[in-house]
Amino acid sequence: MASLNAAMDAIERHLEFPRSRSTGIARRLQGASLLPSGAPGVTPDLDEDNVLDLVVALVSDIELHNAVTGRPSVPCDGSR
Repeated sequence: MASLNAAMDAIERHLEFPRSRSTGIARRLQGASLLPSGAPGVTPDLDEDNVLDLVVALVSDIELHNAVTGRPSVPCDGSR
């Protein structure tokens, strides 16, 4: 298990995603109950699946508001 802060630090250091983007995506995933929220003042612990969820949301390069809903930013058939 790793804390959310440690996971975001590692993602920034090794994958070069800005911490600000990781923080925003993590908040969206927490709001959708896809990442644990932790207690007030206590950073949550993430398991391997939680870290992978965060990394996949970051690397999928979709608009932030679509990261949790699963709606594509462009329709799958390419039309607008």
